[in-house]
Amino acid sequence: MHNNYYFLKRLCPELAENITGYTISQCFSQNKNELIIILSKGKKTFTIKAYLHSTFCCLSFPTSFQRSRKNNIDLFSPIINKTIVSVEQYKNERAFCFWLSDQSQLIFKMHGNRSNILWSVNDEVHQIFNNLLVKDLNIIPSQQHRPIDQSKGAFLATSANLKKLFPTFGKEIAQHLTSKGFDNANDSHQWDIIQDTVNELQTNDFYYSSLKYSLFSFENSFTNSSPIQAVTDFFVSYISQNQLSLEKGRVANILEKKISSTRAYITKASKKLQEIESRASYQVMADVIMANLHSIAKGMKEVTLSNFYDQQRPNSIKLIEHLSPQ
Repeated sequence: MHNNYYFLKRLCPELAENITGYTISQCFSQNKNELIIILSKGKKTFTIKAYLHSTFCCLSFPTSFQRSRKNNIDLFSPIINKTIVSVEQYKNERAFCFWLSDQSQLIFKMHGNRSNILWSVNDEVHQIFNNLLVKDLNIIPSQQHRPIDQSKGAFLATSANLKKLFPTFGKEIAQHLTSKGFDNANDSHQWDIIQDTVNELQTNDFYYSSLKYSLFSFENSFTNSSPIQAVTDFFVSYISQNQLSLEKGRVANILEKKISSTRAYITKASKKLQEIESRASYQVMADVIMANLHSIAKGMKEVTLSNFYDQQRPNSIKLIEHLSPQ
């Protein structure tokens, strides 16, 4: 739920409190799918890290960030030295924006794996961070607000159509409603459950683990009342766990290749050993035959001879009858 509308709705006021009046001093990328925005006000700084990978998108706000000396690129150059005037959450939309001192907007569109950052002037998008999402250039910022009548009367009038009145709820909130008996309740009771849930979304602390972020408590979760701190802790934990899993996968892959290579070597060596052992027994039989040429007549199919390599034990040797013993 780190990109859910109700989280962003609570994030924006805290951001506004922390960054209004700050100036954008740097905006750059030094890792693929990652944008860093450094804000400053006097000696104070505030860092925004937008991690926008195709499999995981998340905002975080580290207390400090060291820019690398190379392999980085400046982006959104027109916003540099612009001051943040206000932070605006788009109504019923998983997006918000910074209004800048030149009346342009820096928009954070947090749509899951299609999240992006856009820069708009006069209600027209001029630059985007992820250039693969070309349709984002057609977004009209002023039309991102989605006013919806979410009154009880509207709910009852739509025959309790939850998705129509609350399109921002998402899967986890829907599951939470179900756990409260929403599916089997009458329309009026359903409305009460919705109001209780919305109240929770607006007042609960923020809960997270290394793999999950939620506005509802869950087992073995950490909690924080600050959306900025909670989502930052979650991001660090998630990335650390993910990197550990990737590293374990990489090491496991190397070991699997070594195991496969070793098995192939053992199979090849075993086959070679069998060949060597077979060659040794043929040599022994040949020596025994040569030592007993006088005892073997041409045309014999088999003969039993004493093996002087094995304490004179009798050894039965099959012969090719049309060949001479020699």
